[in-house]
Amino acid sequence: MYERPTLVWCIISVMDFIIRKVNREDASKISRLITHTLRTSNAADYPVDVLDGICLAYNEAGVMKIIEERYFFCIEAKPKHKHRNDHGHEDKEESYNSHENLYKFGLEHGPQILGTGALAASPLDSSIGWITAVFVSPDHQGYGLGYAIMDYLEKEAIKHGITSLKLKASLTAYDFYKRMGYVDFVETVADPSQAATAWKSNLYLMKKELT
Repeated sequence: MYERPTLVWCIISVMDFIIRKVNREDASKISRLITHTLRTSNAADYPVDVLDGICLAYNEAGVMKIIEERYFFCIEAKPKHKHRNDHGHEDKEESYNSHENLYKFGLEHGPQILGTGALAASPLDSSIGWITAVFVSPDHQGYGLGYAIMDYLEKEAIKHGITSLKLKASLTAYDFYKRMGYVDFVETVADPSQAATAWKSNLYLMKKELT
């Protein structure tokens, strides 16, 4: 279950969040977010040629394919509206909603997509789901957004009758998924929905039983 990390209070003070389904109009923005994340967050763990291939898989056409074939969600933030108390003064919490903080989180020009995550049921067994395309903008990592996305995907999975989730973790994200309760496993029957990817063999198969 998602628990808000202690650092989240500052970003929550600045932003209102929604997690919503991705639409076709988001494809270009999401492709740029994923490419930036890969080339920044994963650069220490993967060579440039591998990252080039992964970025190509997440170009605008690749993102459109995910939108069409999976439950694809994004976490979006917008500046929090200022509220006034009974005395007509702005609440102290809203003092964090300064221009400096809005600029820091990229909100000075309006709402921004900060992360993504996708879910699909296995064609072999509808009680098994696969999580893919989980990314959080490097500029917004460390605030619990990845935990929030994963928690949302797990709840969506339960709604659709999925009792076991699987994923392929990058070297970069492996410890994050372990903290989320995912464990290593060996796939004995190849799932046709999970063909070889540009990540090649540099991934960990992980799973989690949902209760």
